[in-house]
Amino acid sequence: MSHLKIVHLLLLVMLMGCKSTCVRTQTTSQLIDNNPRFVDLLSEKQIAIIEDLVSVDVYNIQSYLIEGTENEYSKKSVFVKTLSDKEKISFLNMLINDAHYNWEKEESINYHPNIQYLLKDTDEQFLLLYSKSSQELGIIDLEGQKTVSVQSNLNKFLIAK
Repeated sequence: MSHLKIVHLLLLVMLMGCKSTCVRTQTTSQLIDNNPRFVDLLSEKQIAIIEDLVSVDVYNIQSYLIEGTENEYSKKSVFVKTLSDKEKISFLNMLINDAHYNWEKEESINYHPNIQYLLKDTDEQFLLLYSKSSQELGIIDLEGQKTVSVQSNLNKFLIAK
């Protein structure tokens, strides 16, 4: 009889694990379905990466003096951290929300990214570059770059990561 209880308990735990995985996938799909303006910025490949997101790596973009020069600078990405599963969900909820963007604002000429987010699934990846000074998010892959202005709540969230 006790073996039957253990098997029943294991079955229940397994079922709960499957349901929690399904809910997460549905949540990402719902975000994509409910935020068409942001999704229009993305390619089909980028949407697929977000739907199957494995990790988000955060980097600071820093200027450094090129060796042997006095006033020539280059940029480098310095790894900060990989977002935890909980942070990833918060990141997606803030990112994929049409209300967090200033859609009417023109692209700034002062777009100089300070933060890089590397979104990866098992096979593919793409970059989000954020400029603190112009408060613009750039979506970048091999097809090019698109930028959009963010509102203050998303700005605070992105610079806190």
